[in-house]
Amino acid sequence: MSAREYLNALHTLAMTLNFDRQYDEAFSVANLCLKLYSIEINCGYEKAVALFSLGRPQEAKSVAEEYLAQPAVTADDVKGKDALKNFLAKVSATSPNRPSPPKRGEEGSGSSSGSGFYISDVGHIITNWHVAKGCSSLNTAAGARLSVVASDPSVDIALLQAAGVKPPAIASLRDADAVLGEPVIVFGFPLSGLLSSSGNLTTGIVSAIAGMGDNPRHVQISAPVQPGNSGGPMLDQSGKVVGVVVAKLDAARAASIIGDIPQNVNFAIKGGEVVAFLARNKMKPVLSPRSNPLSTEVVAAAASSFTVRIICHG
Repeated sequence: MSAREYLNALHTLAMTLNFDRQYDEAFSVANLCLKLYSIEINCGYEKAVALFSLGRPQEAKSVAEEYLAQPAVTADDVKGKDALKNFLAKVSATSPNRPSPPKRGEEGSGSSSGSGFYISDVGHIITNWHVAKGCSSLNTAAGARLSVVASDPSVDIALLQAAGVKPPAIASLRDADAVLGEPVIVFGFPLSGLLSSSGNLTTGIVSAIAGMGDNPRHVQISAPVQPGNSGGPMLDQSGKVVGVVVAKLDAARAASIIGDIPQNVNFAIKGGEVVAFLARNKMKPVLSPRSNPLSTEVVAAAASSFTVRIICHG
């Protein structure tokens, strides 16, 4: 990876962390970028956004003004300076009672989004607890209001319901966990406003049968995920759900320690944990055994029919 590619990767990482409201981590990555190249305009922008989001508006304004004064050398620099101008205008117009950060490509101030999937024909949805936690209201991208039926923060899982909604399809969960080396498919709605609103599919394998620190509730996967994938289904090659996307390695912290960005180190809650959670809440999902592989196109079509984008209003 060239120096320029590395800086671009750091900028992209800082931007995705800001989108995911992980402002401390975004600030750290932006600082690492600027330590390597002190006049990187786009990293300056992300640092300013992180500072503003952390409740430090004067520092954010100073950083934005500093990088707006830098000369634009590339087309990306020009875009960065345009973003900084808009940022400063919005910061100046933001009242003290509305400290929500201005962001590129978001649904609106104070909102975030994740993914989930239907598991019943009366609108029950599985997602991560951290997707639904602390929201003043929840809805699907189609506008259906969601309520929290049950949650287990220790597993980071939640059961929602879209009242009055009949899903176009419901997911079938496999009656056995994914195994080491098994190919898996992830579907969800990452980076809302930046990537396709119709959903995003990635593929990989089960890299380990335990998560970070040997967490027995998780598997490690190589399928790429981004902010917004959280709560989405991980499927086997026959289209059965075998897990729920939950996290990725803290790339910001790892980059600051090892000087490199970890690639495709992501995690999903095991399917067995999902089934057990539903049983504790007297829910019986559709369970199916492992079956013959289908084409990725067929699995993608099935996943897109039962996966939804969930919007959390703060």
